[in-house]
Amino acid sequence: MPALILQLSSIVQATVDLAVTKGILNLKGTMPQASAERIGRYAYLGNEQQSGLWIGIHFSLWKKHGVTPLWAIFGATDWGRARESQALLEPWAAQKRVFATSHERRQLCSGP
Repeated sequence: MPALILQLSSIVQATVDLAVTKGILNLKGTMPQASAERIGRYAYLGNEQQSGLWIGIHFSLWKKHGVTPLWAIFGATDWGRARESQALLEPWAAQKRVFATSHERRQLCSGP
């Protein structure tokens, strides 16, 4: 199990690095985050820093949905803007067959 977690962490880091290189994510002013429930980091979409998200391994969502350990979470605050993100991401998720769900009634979550 430790080897799996390390591999998943490497995937998250490589994904974030690629997204930063392509201008999809911006890490300015954000930090990595780990707890008993999840390991990942905060980031902004694009360079404008208008919408933030958390991306990483979320153990509770993995256990509940079994789809994937890797998740992107948009909080319902002004920082995460889940409502605005939901309107943009749900059609994309349906087209690409990416699992998306609401979590704790305030967050939009999507697994790759």
